[in-house]
Amino acid sequence: MNKLSTILFLTLAGAAPAFGDIISVQPSSLTVDTGQHFSIDLRVDGATDLAAFQLSLGFNPAVLAANSVAEGPFLPAAGPTIFLPSQIDNVAGVISFIGDVLIGGGASGSGTLATVDFTALASGSSPLTIFNVIALDSLGGNIAVTTVPGAVTVTASAVPEPASALLLLAVAGALAWRRRSSS
Repeated sequence: MNKLSTILFLTLAGAAPAFGDIISVQPSSLTVDTGQHFSIDLRVDGATDLAAFQLSLGFNPAVLAANSVAEGPFLPAAGPTIFLPSQIDNVAGVISFIGDVLIGGGASGSGTLATVDFTALASGSSPLTIFNVIALDSLGGNIAVTTVPGAVTVTASAVPEPASALLLLAVAGALAWRRRSSS
């Protein structure tokens, strides 16, 4: 029996094959202005008995600067956790050791593992790549993980238009100055 017919058979029999957890960058695509602060989530989907994870996130340091990493609500919703302090390297464009450990069990389902706060430095694009992933179940066994990257596009900030009231004041001042100069 080939792979496709095996998957079809298991699906029709009501036993879908397990492909492992999916860890993705959310939103998967984002456009921001230079100077803007924004956040992305590292999300898990289809987790079964996830007790611990560790991963790294790569980005383009000419375009983005990482500010902080915060624990997401997925593992803490299942019990007490130990969140690992990540190491941000804005020169190399890597955040290492993003991780969390659930004490005394595993969590199943989908949710946010961590949130990363960035600042857009310059126009350009930056992939957000998840790598060096380790995921463990409550017995310490490895969990197969598929990663889905994201991307950020940074555009030049538009020059804001002056507020209407400020514009009216400037025009009124110019007219008053002109009348005074004419007299």
